[in-house]
Amino acid sequence: MFVCTLDDRLAVDPVAPELMLRPLRADTALPEHSVLAVGPGFGQQDDARCWLDALLAQPCPLVLDADALNLLAQDEARQQQLRDRCAPTILTPHPAEAARLLGTDTATIQRDRVEAARQLAQRYHAIVVLKGAEQPDRPPRWLLPPQYHR
Repeated sequence: MFVCTLDDRLAVDPVAPELMLRPLRADTALPEHSVLAVGPGFGQQDDARCWLDALLAQPCPLVLDADALNLLAQDEARQQQLRDRCAPTILTPHPAEAARLLGTDTATIQRDRVEAARQLAQRYHAIVVLKGAEQPDRPPRWLLPPQYHR
């Protein structure tokens, strides 16, 4: 597993030395990969925006979390790029990130979490894992975008 960072100050992770850390720069080629996960600690600076655009264009499964979701919520063109992807995409927002992605507030998300996840899946053509406690009156279930319903 490679962990590619926008900050090259950490050469080795002392907690998980088996991780292979590689800094990402504009001229960096991605390591060989079968899936990409983007988000935690990614930041929201210009480098992160450029890399997110490039990663959205990759033809492999993609998991978006944290900063990647916040960057996505800020840019309609990037949202369209996500909708146009052919490879599977998984979004893993917490309620505040889900609210930003849907242009609403956290209370609305919390009122009907299943409906919020369904709307996210439909809007972004992605698999959605909405973080947080399940509603006690509804069992957990997978919420898949229409192209996965067969």
